[in-house]
Amino acid sequence: MEASNYSSTDSKTSSEDDLVDGQIDPEILKILGIDDVFDLDQGDYMSLLKERILKGSFDEKEKLSEEDLAKLANERKRIRDKKDIKFTSKKLNKGSFFNTNSERENQTNTIIDPKKMLPPSGGIGKKDDENDDDLKSELESLKNFLKVDLFDAIKDIGSIVKNIESLLEDRNSLLKKESEGERKDSAKSGFRGKEEELENKKKESKFGGILSAVTKPFTSLFDTIKNFLMNVLVGSLLNWLLSIFQDPRKLLQPIQDLLDGIFNFFNNIIDWMDNTFVNPIRYLIDAVNSGISGFINVLNNALSLIPGASPIDAPKIPNIPEPPKLESPDIVGKNDNKKNGSPTSTQPLNKGGSPTPTQQLNKGGSVVGLNNKDKNIKLVKRGIDINYFNPSNVNDSQKENLRKQIGFSNQNFLVLLPGRLTSWKGQTLFIEAANYLKKENKLSNIFFIILGGADTKINYKQELIDLIYTYKLVDKVRIMEAMSDMPLAYSFCNLVVSASIEPEAFGRVSVEAQAMEKPILASAIGGSKETIADQETGWIIEPNNIHALANKIFDISKMDFEKLSAMGKLGRKNVLQNYTQDQMCVKTLEIYQSLVY
Repeated sequence: MEASNYSSTDSKTSSEDDLVDGQIDPEILKILGIDDVFDLDQGDYMSLLKERILKGSFDEKEKLSEEDLAKLANERKRIRDKKDIKFTSKKLNKGSFFNTNSERENQTNTIIDPKKMLPPSGGIGKKDDENDDDLKSELESLKNFLKVDLFDAIKDIGSIVKNIESLLEDRNSLLKKESEGERKDSAKSGFRGKEEELENKKKESKFGGILSAVTKPFTSLFDTIKNFLMNVLVGSLLNWLLSIFQDPRKLLQPIQDLLDGIFNFFNNIIDWMDNTFVNPIRYLIDAVNSGISGFINVLNNALSLIPGASPIDAPKIPNIPEPPKLESPDIVGKNDNKKNGSPTSTQPLNKGGSPTPTQQLNKGGSVVGLNNKDKNIKLVKRGIDINYFNPSNVNDSQKENLRKQIGFSNQNFLVLLPGRLTSWKGQTLFIEAANYLKKENKLSNIFFIILGGADTKINYKQELIDLIYTYKLVDKVRIMEAMSDMPLAYSFCNLVVSASIEPEAFGRVSVEAQAMEKPILASAIGGSKETIADQETGWIIEPNNIHALANKIFDISKMDFEKLSAMGKLGRKNVLQNYTQDQMCVKTLEIYQSLVY
């Protein structure tokens, strides 16, 4: 390889021989772009020169002139054997040798052959030749790499890129075809799905129309029933809330019911013990008293045949009294109505829900409260013979003898139902009430007496007798033939009952019983609603109700004798003021006279 263009001898400067070991020529520093570099090893300095030669040979921006390249090559030869020397000069420039200054940029960019950077073969010894050969081989391999290997590699990379692009295109086209196929399939399936959906909707609408046509009447019916039930429930709830608001004590009703149940339980135990153990003794005493009374009656009948002989009074064995009833405490005011004398729930109501008052008359006999157009209407109340129905006409001995004849003592509580034997008079209801009290163990000292003639109702009387035997009430319920002495019949009992299941036009029994100073218990229908002052002269109860009748009889049987007697006296006073024959006749004549004059 020729290197005639520059050589180490020709390129030496005049001052090169004057350089001290370790000192760098300022021109070299200028070419390298270095100033003030201290303690630079020989190896580092050699590498620095080599790099600058390569950069100045191949980099278009960093090109060096042939003279500068020759200087760098001579400098490299000069320091090759100085391995242990430190080279010192100025520091590196701020831009380093990779950033050339403006003066080097103005140099002519002359293309040089890298071979010219090598020294001539005959200029130095063998060591210099070997080093030059190494540099040449490095430059040659670099050149080959740049011209052949790098170019081929770039071509291979280009072909690889093209292959990759081709594969990507193929893949994109395949994906595009697949997406188009999927869109077509989805469009077909969607169309089919829509057709099926429309068909199903048609079927459903057809079936739904038939179903709705069939179920529409029932749906409206169910809606009506639902709305009715909702209104009933809401109305019931509002009524309950209103009742609680009016009387908050009703909230205590469950506690009251519990207390009543507990006391009733103990009362039932007492009644059971009384019926089981005490009643047989009572019956025995009654039987002994009845036997003694019968014997004395025979003697008195015999003595009545002897002039001047006085009758003998029959001795009586005192009987065992009834056990007292336990009364539960009243925490809800259930007895307020009784204490205040106000009407009970059994009193009939008018259309507005208020108790129907007894009609009152003004002094002229007209009904109070009628309209002006009805002022000519006069009310004449039916009357009875108060002289005949007078308790003073019956003495105690008569009452006692009648009790003894039918087998009862003064300690027994007798309930009388007078009236002809016919079904609407309530005799069957009367027996059913006795049977109910028997089941409830409340019939210990209560006896039921049916008084009346059968007339043509023979079959009905037998039905009543059969019913008494069916319920095993022979010792508790008696049927007596009609009596001509009705004042005596009223007097010997403790309570009179009118249990009619159909309205009485007037109801003579209710008025006659009051006239005989006996408390009356009647159905709240017909004339009894007017002739009886409820809870003052008697009681009115719901008609044709076995439980109401039985329970009321039992409650009355537990009342004090004095209270019953006072109620009887008020009953006679009521009759004397309103229901006498004299008043009926006088008022009737007054009406006739008003029409004549």
